[in-house]
Amino acid sequence: MNKTLRKRTELRSYQRIFVNKIKRIPGLILALPMGAGKTVTTLTAILDLLDDEEVKKVLIVAPRLVAEATWPDEIMDWEHTSLLTWTLVWATDEDEDVIAARKAAYETARDLIGMTAKEAQRFAGKHSTLFKSWKRAKLASRGKRWPYDMIVVDETSMFKNGRMRTAKKGITRFGVAVKARKYAKRVVLLTGTPAPKGLQNLWGIAEVADGGERLGSSKHWFLERWFTKDYMGWNWEPRPMRRARSWIA
Repeated sequence: MNKTLRKRTELRSYQRIFVNKIKRIPGLILALPMGAGKTVTTLTAILDLLDDEEVKKVLIVAPRLVAEATWPDEIMDWEHTSLLTWTLVWATDEDEDVIAARKAAYETARDLIGMTAKEAQRFAGKHSTLFKSWKRAKLASRGKRWPYDMIVVDETSMFKNGRMRTAKKGITRFGVAVKARKYAKRVVLLTGTPAPKGLQNLWGIAEVADGGERLGSSKHWFLERWFTKDYMGWNWEPRPMRRARSWIA
């Protein structure tokens, strides 16, 4: 039995408003509660932008289960979005080539470099992480330079700290997103919690959305402008009567 696809005319009025916002604003945070239809809203805007040749290729970043199920299901549930073509790009520790790369790195470290078994395990773990990153990049680019002119991120709470690197100098997800942002004409960040654990965490999400256009490219100056410290210097409170331009949908 063929499934009846939902029609574009079934979009709710607020979803149609947000479709237009995504098309009109190059860097947008779409903050809507769960079940409000963020996915199909974004997909509809993507379809229109592709049809209008405003963008050519879109990268959607999401947790694995969301990427595997939610986005594909939503694409196929609607008559208009079912016209979109997509490819799932991912790499995990269980992939055969990742296992092989980790094993080869371990044996090289132990037998050729002379590391202890524990040291070789750490070396192999770092190598497999790099291999997964390389594999994702290869799958995503298909041999080309950065091909995506639009990026969608679902869920953006991963950027709340706004740290480019960890204490061990490893680049963070936020750092990767900031770098990728420079190559994209459009960015849409989807979230149900635009200010997780406090308004001060809004800066990291905003930096990815618009490259610092609205809240600045420095978290320090963002805090100094919009907040005041308590007498101990640990907590920040929003300054009164401060308003930013409307850019969170």
